[in-house]
Amino acid sequence: LARLMLQYPAAQVIALSATISNPKKLAEWLKAELILSEWRPVPLEYATLAERWLEVRKRISADSNETLPVPRKLEGPKTHIAWCALLDTIQQQGQLLVFVSTRRSAESEARKLAERSVRLLTEEPEKLRKLRSLANELQKETDSATGDRLAAAVRGGVAFHHAGLTQKQRKSIEDSFRSGLLFCITATPTLASGVNLPARRVLIRDLKRWQDGLSGWISTIEVRQMMGRAGRPRYDNKGEAWLACKGEDPLLEADAVAERYIHGEPEPVVSKLAAEPALRMHLLSGIATGGLCDRQSVRRFFNATFLSCSQAEHLIDERVDKTISWLVEMGFISRMGIDESIALQELPPQEEEMWQDELPCWADSASNTPGVELAADEPTTLSESRVITSSIGFERADSLKTEVVIRTESREMPRMRYEATTFGKRVARLYLDPMSATIIRNGLMKALNHLVEGREVGAFGLMHLLAATPDFLVIWPKRSSDDLHVKAAMEEEGLFREEPLEDMLLALTQSAWTLERWIEEDSARKMEEEMKIAPGDLRTRIDLMAWLLHSAKEIILNDETIDSSQMPFVARLSAILDNLNQRIRHGCKEELLPMVRIPNIGRSRARDLLDLGLTEPKDLLRLSAFDQSRILALKGWGPKILQRAIADLRRLR
Repeated sequence: LARLMLQYPAAQVIALSATISNPKKLAEWLKAELILSEWRPVPLEYATLAERWLEVRKRISADSNETLPVPRKLEGPKTHIAWCALLDTIQQQGQLLVFVSTRRSAESEARKLAERSVRLLTEEPEKLRKLRSLANELQKETDSATGDRLAAAVRGGVAFHHAGLTQKQRKSIEDSFRSGLLFCITATPTLASGVNLPARRVLIRDLKRWQDGLSGWISTIEVRQMMGRAGRPRYDNKGEAWLACKGEDPLLEADAVAERYIHGEPEPVVSKLAAEPALRMHLLSGIATGGLCDRQSVRRFFNATFLSCSQAEHLIDERVDKTISWLVEMGFISRMGIDESIALQELPPQEEEMWQDELPCWADSASNTPGVELAADEPTTLSESRVITSSIGFERADSLKTEVVIRTESREMPRMRYEATTFGKRVARLYLDPMSATIIRNGLMKALNHLVEGREVGAFGLMHLLAATPDFLVIWPKRSSDDLHVKAAMEEEGLFREEPLEDMLLALTQSAWTLERWIEEDSARKMEEEMKIAPGDLRTRIDLMAWLLHSAKEIILNDETIDSSQMPFVARLSAILDNLNQRIRHGCKEELLPMVRIPNIGRSRARDLLDLGLTEPKDLLRLSAFDQSRILALKGWGPKILQRAIADLRRLR
């Protein structure tokens, strides 16, 4: 938005939100007119639920004069508040979203609700048949324990939803809920953001979460996002958002919960641009592709961001100068010299030095010292000075004079021009965090030296390196640390990055080992059991590793510091990275790569073909009727799959 407003000042911006508490500040930043409205397409009631007593505390609707309903008591067991809410919802022919704090709670609650709700399906045989069909499809999607638990819950009309599920499983659940097939979804709060999945009713079962070693209240803005899922346009005449109250005295706590989450203000939206990862990426991107060619244009850009509304300009300048210096030092950008034609922007008032004299007395006396001159302009970042030091007393003759290089950081020169290097441009286009690119480049140089010395570059070492980047989501250990220490010791010689922190060392080992098991063709069920990773989490790491392997290949091919004599080794390393990338994408050993490239043939079917003696795709075109019958006899094969694979091969020839 900041870049758009700079490049197209006349552009109109429309911003919409229902949950932020500082819209006035955002409107000022966007130079927009602020419009506040209580209108909602479906009226929404906020209520607290304590000891089965439901009390509506607020209603958002066009008619503000409507009286709130009197408190009522729900049917059902006092010990299972979610079932009380679901039973009441089913009786009113609605659907329920239950938000809980953890994945384990989502699965556990779904199982308990399904065990009760399945009894209500005895009078609906057609719905029961559809639910069983859906459960079988979800179970086939991944042969895993998570899939088994999901299928069991779905047979009772309830599903759980979290990041441990595959994308296809999540989509099937969402579509089935929208169609009205499922009674209820239990979910972690991630479902409240980014997924348009409304329901008649929302129950927020867990208002506290374990974080930073303590159990604390979740944010108001997060609760508002979850409550906003209630009420389906065109289907419901109202939405209902219920907050479950617990504790020693739930009825007493209900008032505090209502004050915090229903009548209280959400937390203000703040800029995160000052965080180092964001600053690195936006600065490099702006210099490489966004037209920020000099220090003044960089300052104008940051003055146009929301960060400038909350942080003093001189503080932003300090962070920016430090980041620019780092980008120069790491070889992402170059200083191209001073451009006197650049019009200087006025410095902020707090940075002006108000002297009584034209020149301070200390500066006047210092300028009379031989060899000292006043600088014509501000010094650039990382200026160097060489100082000759000596000491009084007896010392060795060869150490009477010692030259010390003092590197001092200061502000970038206002008229300094910048240009991204070839390496910097490539990193910006890859959308990599420059810190990730630095880690990758340094590690790949070690891998290159391994090849020069005639040593092997293994898959584990490369994946261990890439897992150490900020752009990868490490897999934190859930298994015995003894096993991880043994694995780390076994692979130590082939690693390209040292990790001094033991927790991170174990996490990197767990991450690389998990993905190693994947490319060795371990099943999802086996990996879930032994590596403690759910199918959806595994798929996320696979996609990230594939992207980072592609990025690593681009980095090694665009590194300007590599000597031309090393180019044959660069080509070999590039081929190794490309080969590993293909194995990660398909989850197979190297011998299967020719066969998995056939459209619609995954690693399991490719392994079947290899076991039957087919080593190349063209072998599939020479199958006899007997060979085809042997293939069709295998699990997971069918006439349509085989004929489609053969047709695709003929078309690609």
